[in-house]
Amino acid sequence: MHYVEFHRWILAAVIAMARIGGAFAVCPALADSMIPGIARRAAVLAFSFLVIPVIHDTMPPGEPNLWMFSLVALKEAFIGFLIGFFAAVPFWIAENVGNFIDNQRGATMGEVYSPLSGTQVSTFGIFFTQIASTMFFVSGAVLILLGALYKSFEIWPVFTVGVEMTSDAATNILFAADDMMRKTVVISAPVIIVMFLATLGLGLVNRTAPQLNVFFLSMPIKSALGIALLVIYLPFIMDMLMYTKETDILNPAMTILKEGG
Repeated sequence: MHYVEFHRWILAAVIAMARIGGAFAVCPALADSMIPGIARRAAVLAFSFLVIPVIHDTMPPGEPNLWMFSLVALKEAFIGFLIGFFAAVPFWIAENVGNFIDNQRGATMGEVYSPLSGTQVSTFGIFFTQIASTMFFVSGAVLILLGALYKSFEIWPVFTVGVEMTSDAATNILFAADDMMRKTVVISAPVIIVMFLATLGLGLVNRTAPQLNVFFLSMPIKSALGIALLVIYLPFIMDMLMYTKETDILNPAMTILKEGG
C-alpha cells in the first residue's frame, strides 16, 4: 500500500513537471541554452510543488496504469509547449527586429552565436534578445508566465479525455505567425524609415559628387542614425514586446486548444 501511494506521488510530480518543463523548454529565457540542465530541472521541480498535491488528489483511484499516465504526460508536455510558444513570441520578435535593422544597415555579415535561440544572429539581433531576456526577469514577466501555467491547470485539467483542437486551430496558428511578423515590421519601421532616408540622401550625394565613395560612407552613417534613434526608441520597444498579464499568453493558446480539452 505504501509503495502504491509513493508511486502515485512520483507520477503526480512527473505529470506536473511535464507541463511546466515543456513551457520552459520553448521559452528562450528559460531554455537549456540559458539555464544549466541541473538548475533548470531543479527550478521546474520547485515550481511544480504547488500543483503536485492537486494532481495527486484528482488521480483515478487504484494502482496507477503506466500506459495511461504516459499518454497523460505527453498531453501535458504538449500543453506546456503551446504555452511556452506564446510566451516565447516577444523574444522571437525582438530577434527579428534586430536582424531586420541589421539587414537594412548592411551589418548582417557580423553575425554572432545567440544562446537564446541557439543560432547565428546579427549583432542587433543578439542585443535585442539579451535585452528582452533581461526585461523578462526584471519586469516580472516570468511571474506572469508562472501564473499562466498555474491558471492553465484550471482551464485544461490534467485528467481529461485528451487534447481537443478548436475548429479553426490551423487558422489561428497562421494568425499568430502573421501577428508576429506584423509586430516585427511595425516595431522596426521607424528605424528602417530613417535608414531609407539616409540611403536616399546618399544616393543624391552620389549623383552630385560621384567622386565620393558613398558605399563606404553608407554603413557608418546608417549605423550612427539607427543607434541614435534606438537610444530614444528602445524603452518603447520593450514596453510593446513584453506581456503584462496572464491572458496575453493564455488567450492565444485557448484559440487553438478547446477549454477543458
